[in-house]
Amino acid sequence: MPDSEKDLIKNKIGFVAGIFLFFFFIFIPGIDESVRKALAVLFLCAVWWGTEAIPIYVTALFPGILLPLLDILPLQEALNQYAHRVIFLFFGGFLIARAMIKWGLDKRIAIIILSKGGKNSNILILYFMIVTAFLSAFISNTATTAMMLPIGMALLLNIKIEEKTNYGRVLMLAIAYAATIGGMATLIGTPPNAIFAGFSESLLGKEITFFEWLKIGLPFSIIMLPLTWQFLLRRYKPEIVEIKEKGVIEEEKIKLGKLKREEKITIFVFIMVALLWITRPFWSIIPVAFLEEMQTKLDDALIAMIGALLLFIIPADIKKWKFTLTWKDVSEIPFGILILFGGGLCLGKGLFESGAAEWIADSIPLSASLHPIFIIFIIAVITSFLTEIASNTAIANMMMPILIAISKTIDISPYTLLIPATLSCSLAFMLPISTPPNAIVYSSGYIRMSDMIRTGFLLHMVGLIVITLVSYFLTGKILNIFPV
Repeated sequence: MPDSEKDLIKNKIGFVAGIFLFFFFIFIPGIDESVRKALAVLFLCAVWWGTEAIPIYVTALFPGILLPLLDILPLQEALNQYAHRVIFLFFGGFLIARAMIKWGLDKRIAIIILSKGGKNSNILILYFMIVTAFLSAFISNTATTAMMLPIGMALLLNIKIEEKTNYGRVLMLAIAYAATIGGMATLIGTPPNAIFAGFSESLLGKEITFFEWLKIGLPFSIIMLPLTWQFLLRRYKPEIVEIKEKGVIEEEKIKLGKLKREEKITIFVFIMVALLWITRPFWSIIPVAFLEEMQTKLDDALIAMIGALLLFIIPADIKKWKFTLTWKDVSEIPFGILILFGGGLCLGKGLFESGAAEWIADSIPLSASLHPIFIIFIIAVITSFLTEIASNTAIANMMMPILIAISKTIDISPYTLLIPATLSCSLAFMLPISTPPNAIVYSSGYIRMSDMIRTGFLLHMVGLIVITLVSYFLTGKILNIFPV
């Protein structure tokens, strides 16, 4: 049967299944009404996203409509999620990336990376992952992915890789997964890490320093990154083995010529934004009142938008009144991805406001008689699968107080639960809505939804094992930072 016919059957089955599950949870007895309604919306969207019964961007609009109609969220609060600050972080990153593509800066950087990566295409993917993970450890993984995507696509074009090939899939997935893994390495790399530190200080009276978290997050990233690289290579077996001779790369460098003024402006904006993202958490250390005030006013989204706006107002040619970006360039932005992520935020908000997320978390009881390593694994499983369908920031905010309360009930160190939960909040590999990096690379056209779900699920299970071992052995048995 042709793939198109299979897809058609899958679409029809998914469409009917989504509607069936929606009404099933609406009327199922024995569950609180608000929880039932939120679960109904969750399963409707999850099935339609998974089967692509209708365009996934259209499905993403349903939470904004259904949650207010079902009295889960006020209309304004639901729609606010589609204009969340993270959406503007997305938007700003996309505009900066657009400037890179428009003026060929992405290709220039791709040629440099290609020349550094050697002839072996597999090693090149690892090199790409290391660069992405390092940036993501200090910069928003959303912004990192938005900036690395055009570089990766230009690289694929440079070595004549077409869409739908395994090499293209591997590189795109590698960018997304490396951005997620890298963000878990540092305290400022991803919101759940900082949320964990906040709850630790406010509820447990223990301050989590940057270097304390590094002892946990960095080992995880160092272990997980090469495992992910090998996993992707073994699963897809990319067709390309050797990169072209260096002479071809040198020819491309010659064709690019000297940096154009537009490229210089883009580089300036990129470096400025990156430096602000990296240094902002440390401004409070410097005893300057202005910096302390700016730290409270600026965040990643605002910095991204400031950088993007500079591309519209810094003249590239003042005589011709020519700028790096024009409004026409905005039409090239993949707005569907912004709607997709907004829909995920809206759905996550509804799950928490209705109590459905807490109901899911409470459905699996924990016993004090279980060995700590099994408790760690259970917590990692619950948290990680929640984060596949909702905002990791919201899940972290919801899970941390619950886990602290559970730890007191079963008489175990709260960090036994908090550490794996924090790491698991970022273990989102399965769906475009799971985390911004997934959504961004999905927009490239190199990845099908089925690729991300199947590959992401298997990698998710690998991550659970690594999180369990790191949380148990490093935090308790070896480093004894947070005794288990």
